Amino acid sequence: MPNVHRIPLVFATLFAIAFTASACASNDASATNGTDIHDSGKTDSAAVSPTEACTAYVRCTSNTSPADLGVIVDAYGDHGSCWQQNDTSVCSQGCLLGLRQARAAVPDEPTCKTCFSDAECEWPGKPSCDTTAGLCVPCSGGPGTCGTGNPPLPDAKYVFVTSKTFDGNLGGLDGADAKCQQLAAAAKRPLPGTYRAWLSINDTFSGGTKSSPLYRFPHGDVPYVRTDGTVIAKNWDALVSGRLEATIHWDENGNALELAPYNTGVWTNTNSSGAAYRDSQIMSDCRGWKSNEAPGPTGSYPTVRGWSSTYTEKDYDWTQGVENSCAVSLRLYCFRQ
Repeated sequence: MPNVHRIPLVFATLFAIAFTASACASNDASATNGTDIHDSGKTDSAAVSPTEACTAYVRCTSNTSPADLGVIVDAYGDHGSCWQQNDTSVCSQGCLLGLRQARAAVPDEPTCKTCFSDAECEWPGKPSCDTTAGLCVPCSGGPGTCGTGNPPLPDAKYVFVTSKTFDGNLGGLDGADAKCQQLAAAAKRPLPGTYRAWLSINDTFSGGTKSSPLYRFPHGDVPYVRTDGTVIAKNWDALVSGRLEATIHWDENGNALELAPYNTGVWTNTNSSGAAYRDSQIMSDCRGWKSNEAPGPTGSYPTVRGWSSTYTEKDYDWTQGVENSCAVSLRLYCFRQ
C-alpha cells in the first residue's frame, strides 16, 4: 500500500488549481492586447508533451493522497475541466506546480519526481530535464542533445558502438581495447569500469591462444545495457544466442547513431557465439588487426580482409556477415567487463 500524505497534498492540489485559475484570468487579459503569455513555455520536438506533467501529477496523487484523486482527475485528467477552458501550457504549468509542492512534501515518492535541471535526472535512460514540463526526458538522438545529468550507474554492463571509426590497423587486440577504454573515459559522462572490444584474432596471429570474446570476456548473469539504458541482452547466454533485444547503435556519449543503410559497419571477426570467425581462403582479421593494406589489383580477390558487421541489426548480423578491405574505417563494439 502506498504511503498516504493527504494534508500536504491538499495544499498542493489547491495551489495547482489556484494557479490555473489565475493563469486563466491573465490569459483572458492578454487576449485583449494581442499577446500570448504562454509563448515562452512552449517546448521543442524533443521535449515531453504538455499533458505528460498532468499524467505524472495524477499518478503522484493516486499513490500519495488517493482522497484527493477525484479533484485532480476532474481538473487535469484526460477530459478534465482545465483542458476545456485553458491553453494546454496553463494546465501543464498547474500540474508542474502541484508536482513540485508534492515533491517538497513527499520527497521519497518516485511518482512525484520532477526536475529543475539536468543534474536531477538519471543517466542513462532520461538524462535531460525538460525545464518547461519539469520532467526528465530521453535524449532526442542527435549529437549534443543529451543532458549533463548524474553519472552512469556504477554496476551496469555498458555496451556502446564507438563514435569514432578506425581502419584495420588497430594495434592488435590490446590496441582495440585501449581505444574502447579511452572513449569510455572521455565520454561526456565518463563510463565506469574496464572495457574491451568485441573483436577476435585468428589463431595464426594469436600464438595459439583463444583470442575472442568467447574466451576474453567474463560469462555471467548481469544484463548488458546500451548507454541509453536499454537492455540488449539479459546475460551472457542471451548475448551469444544469435539475437539481441535491441540494436547497439548508441555511442559512448549516449547519442544514437543513424540507422541508415550506409556507414554502419563495425569490425568484429566474431561469430554470434562469441568465437573467432575462420575462413580457409582469407585472413579475416587484417593480420591480427595490425594491417590497413588495401585490396590487390583490380579483379583480384585480396587474401587479407577484415570481417565486419552492422550495428543496425539484432540477429546474428549484429556481429557477423560482411568482409571489408582493411583500408576502410569502421567502428568498434565496446563492452564493459
